Amino acid sequence: DHDRNPGVTNIEIKTDFSPGPVKITGDDFNAALNNPNDFFVVVTADGEQYTRSGEFTLSAEGDIVMSAGARVSGDGGPININQPGARIQPNGNIESRGVGPNPAIAGTLKVVRVANLDSLERVEGSRFRLKRGAPAPEAVQPDLTPGAVEMANVSAISSMVDMINANRAFEMNTKAAITLDAMDTAAINQVGRPR
Repeated sequence: DHDRNPGVTNIEIKTDFSPGPVKITGDDFNAALNNPNDFFVVVTADGEQYTRSGEFTLSAEGDIVMSAGARVSGDGGPININQPGARIQPNGNIESRGVGPNPAIAGTLKVVRVANLDSLERVEGSRFRLKRGAPAPEAVQPDLTPGAVEMANVSAISSMVDMINANRAFEMNTKAAITLDAMDTAAINQVGRPR
């Protein structure tokens, strides 16, 4: 009986964009976004993609890249660093000590603000793209915590507890359905039987 035992229904799969805890790493090419609707821009063969993961490194060619090798965009395109001692600043500038008294700016990280986070769809890992027809995000002045990364906003322990609770609820529902079926069978067999 479908009304009594509807089974398991997948209602929705949705990304939780709530900010995770920030971990200080001290790495010159790590940065955590301070605004929950802000994203770094990544240059890929499929166009611009977005990420909150600020765990960047330098490629052998001097480009700032994500761990998977995708280049991180500056406000004028990918940023290439050819001077030593470069580091990300809170305003998104990539400054290097260079040789003079003033630091040289190699570029500024491009940061965009997505007003409606439902307009993003996951591409892979921590990268997202805009859904078809969604408005382009607004470029904003970066507000960063340098030398830090935003950690996952999901606790493995609480997720495991939730999964165990869901599994137990499913088992109880299954047992209740079996019991109700047995009661129906017994009632059918008893009704109309001569006494």
